Amino acid sequence: MRVLDSYGEYKPKLWVIEKESTKIYLFGSIHVGVDDMYPFPDYVLDAFNDSSVLAVENDIVKLEKDHEYLKNAALQAMDMTPIKNRLAINEFNDLKSVLNGYDFDIEASINGNFKPLFYYMSFTELMVQKTKFDYEKGVDKYLLKKAKEENMEIKDIEDPLYIYKNVFALPYETQIFLLNDAVKSIKNGEEGEEEIEPLVKAWINGEIMEYNEQEKEKMKKKYTQKELEYFEEFDKVMENDRNVIMVDKIIEYLETDQVHFYVVGSLHYCGDHGILELLKKKGYETKEITP
Repeated sequence: MRVLDSYGEYKPKLWVIEKESTKIYLFGSIHVGVDDMYPFPDYVLDAFNDSSVLAVENDIVKLEKDHEYLKNAALQAMDMTPIKNRLAINEFNDLKSVLNGYDFDIEASINGNFKPLFYYMSFTELMVQKTKFDYEKGVDKYLLKKAKEENMEIKDIEDPLYIYKNVFALPYETQIFLLNDAVKSIKNGEEGEEEIEPLVKAWINGEIMEYNEQEKEKMKKKYTQKELEYFEEFDKVMENDRNVIMVDKIIEYLETDQVHFYVVGSLHYCGDHGILELLKKKGYETKEITP
């Protein structure tokens, strides 16, 4: 049986925003996937084929081969102090124990001077390796490869180093809390396919908004107010601040005569600080075209 068959109706969210002679299709992505997800439903393919430009967070296919970018990204993650000196002895031992469970160059990572969030942000990619999902089959990569095959123009929505420059600048107290929390969750068996699958299913079923609200409620029950503030600090950099930049790009693209197929992570569209709400506050109307 196909993986997709067990998830219900395939109808990922798609909106359109129009101005005079141009329009932008707004599509939410997930960065992991399975073969069964392709091709997309007809309404998504029709919108893609109607577009002359693919706009993505970043052209990750190109960046993976850009040695200068990779070097600069690594430099942002470097720390003058080794991670073993940032953590308590028991925290460091727990980190080593978790890394031992993955295909990870432990000696290089532990002895290297990397900031705590380097490990925190690496865990998701490492965990995916032990699931049926694959980053190589994520929505972004699929669309980028399809656009390149069709000689479609590709635009980067944001500075590829933005996340690295801003996330790794967060206070060490925040970084260490997030790292230790992730290590604890992994040791307790709370991470992995059972955590990733609900997101994938929600994306496939067009229920990403509901998923986002459910996750927020779970967080409120699990963490103290102080702990929630650490997550909010991280989310501001990873989501809210970037959403403002993303909306500015949408408005910029609306001033062109090109039809854009605009793709960012699905969760960027959700909530009071999400793209849809920000566009509404600026007087722009979006229309959902998901069946």
